[in-house]
Amino acid sequence: MNVIGYTESIAQPDGSILRSIRVTLDGDQNESSVPDDMGNRHRFQIWDEWEMGLPDPETGERVRINTIPPYAPPAIDLSVYTATKRWEREVGGIVVGGLDVATDDRSKIMISGARIKADKDPDFTAQWKCPDGGFMTLDASTIILASDAVLDHVNDCFSIEAAVLADIADGAITMPQEVDAAFAVQLSPQRFQTRA
Repeated sequence: MNVIGYTESIAQPDGSILRSIRVTLDGDQNESSVPDDMGNRHRFQIWDEWEMGLPDPETGERVRINTIPPYAPPAIDLSVYTATKRWEREVGGIVVGGLDVATDDRSKIMISGARIKADKDPDFTAQWKCPDGGFMTLDASTIILASDAVLDHVNDCFSIEAAVLADIADGAITMPQEVDAAFAVQLSPQRFQTRA
């Protein structure tokens, strides 16, 4: 660490002036600024001695003995990543015959309830709130079609997850991008489209 100098900052309400220590760190061309207090001055002295080591008694030169390795992000747990991707796709919604259908957990419960009624009463209709906030009247046959599509969609999501986890275990999938590619596949295109 090299101290470049000291700078004055904005006057504080109590009339004091904040001062900063202007520094550059070894190997870094960028200037940094830290509060000028005895704690920081002492910390920098200790840090410098820790990182650079004490001077060699024979040569007087310091030898770098303690360094902090550069940050390396933790490895991605592909099983957790896969479960997250499955959940994102599962609750991401679908389009069934032009009808935008939400597939979050609450919507799936509502669709299942409407399906039970539609199976018993072919004349049943329901006011359905769409993901865009608008309402539309759904008849029994549309409710059944949407319910079947939601079930197929959820099944597809879990089928993809099971296949991906097997491929991870076998070593066939080793990267998050391969998991993403697996979830980009549309398994039941004849019934619905996964919402983008």
